[in-house]
Amino acid sequence: MRGDSNRRRQFLRAILGTAATVAVHRSSRAFPATLEIGGFQSATESLEDLFSGLKLYFGDLHGHTGYSDGYGTPAQFYEYGRDLRKLDFCAISDHAEWTNFFQSRLPMTDGSPVPLWANLVSELEARYSPGEFVTFPGFEWTSNEFGHRTVVFGRTNPLPVTPPSSYSHPTPEQLWAALEPYVAMTIPHHVTRWGTLMDWSHFNPMMDRLVEVYSKWGNGASVWTSYEPPTKYVQYPFLRGQAAASGVDAALALGHRIGIVAASDSHQGHPGSTAPDAEQGTVLPTEEYPTTGEGFLDALEQGYRYDYREPLGGGGGLAAVWAPELTREAIWEGLHARRTFGTTGIRPVVKFGVRDGAALSSGAAMGAELTVVGAPVLYASALPEPGSVVTQISLLKTNDALLTTANPAPGVAVSIQDDQLAIGETACYRALVLVSQQPASNSDGDTILAYDRRTGQFRQTSEPRLGEQVWTSPVWVTRVAP
Repeated sequence: MRGDSNRRRQFLRAILGTAATVAVHRSSRAFPATLEIGGFQSATESLEDLFSGLKLYFGDLHGHTGYSDGYGTPAQFYEYGRDLRKLDFCAISDHAEWTNFFQSRLPMTDGSPVPLWANLVSELEARYSPGEFVTFPGFEWTSNEFGHRTVVFGRTNPLPVTPPSSYSHPTPEQLWAALEPYVAMTIPHHVTRWGTLMDWSHFNPMMDRLVEVYSKWGNGASVWTSYEPPTKYVQYPFLRGQAAASGVDAALALGHRIGIVAASDSHQGHPGSTAPDAEQGTVLPTEEYPTTGEGFLDALEQGYRYDYREPLGGGGGLAAVWAPELTREAIWEGLHARRTFGTTGIRPVVKFGVRDGAALSSGAAMGAELTVVGAPVLYASALPEPGSVVTQISLLKTNDALLTTANPAPGVAVSIQDDQLAIGETACYRALVLVSQQPASNSDGDTILAYDRRTGQFRQTSEPRLGEQVWTSPVWVTRVAP
């Protein structure tokens, strides 16, 4: 129990930024940034080599339109993401339960179902422009019993005739079975949101390739790194114990090999942003709601189904993918390989990787599984956007901080060797980056809160609209005998 408390305090210090400039775990060794090792002139050069031939792209795989419980049309959604938010890739994830309901209850005048799913697919195909803007088919499977999952397809052919919902396929296992004929992945999201907690006993490593750590619902790392106003853990602290096993940190502690992204979960038809001032259209009164498919589609052009405002202060997140080019195939490969990180809406250049201390020519970037003979060497760097400052980089072993560096030089790698990993053991390594962003550059309205066990209260980690975070996908390292 005492060890668990110590680990939790150590991780909280990394999150809250209260650690010393460089805090090194006593079983690890930090490397100077300029040390020549393994044929590389520096730790930065060694890290850069792991990302050779790759480019960084940002997008949003989770957002809603008037085809479910948001507003606007698919065309408006993609136009906003491409033209206003300057995203590289995008996916609409309208709730299958709602889409299927509308299709069956609002037929066209000839009696045929309103073609919502077909419209979604045709619109994303029309918007796909290799090298400029990538779109993916998708939907949301919505189960309050097992947790919500975004489903993303890597191809547009074949696709299911009707998206499987939690009504037709009520368990994750049934969902995964329905998706087997397709190139698809499932992405758990808002995993610590009360009422939709993720049940990690249902996990499919071939399908659950990524988890959404952050969205308008806040920080889903754990109930100890919460976010307001969406969560209830400030007002009702007794709920934390019931939700403690649902966070991303808990999934990694269970040994689940899952990458990390973030998204907006915008219900305004605004991918990449959930700023409360980003509103459009008019509320359609219930008594004027159309009862035919033609009327439904026309209404979406003018307004939206529900007055679904985003939570005040709840900023949107972004998914970052390292890929060789901006095509559907390349971005999908990067997503499936978990070569990803999630942000609170910012777009820094973040790199994380691990090398074999006994043969530094052997290594892997974020998301990979690596076998080493020597002690693993971790590397991370962060280059922020203009007007922003990287205030901290923490290198983590699952949820424990091996190294915490305050105010690292932009784009310069920090590094540490974990001498404690024994032969036959496997470890999960990742990086957490804290960034201070100027309000003029911050369009998503973030205010990050974190839990302080000493006071029993949540507190701001920075000034409102300044505190930003980045979570990288892990590298899973297994050490074997020489």
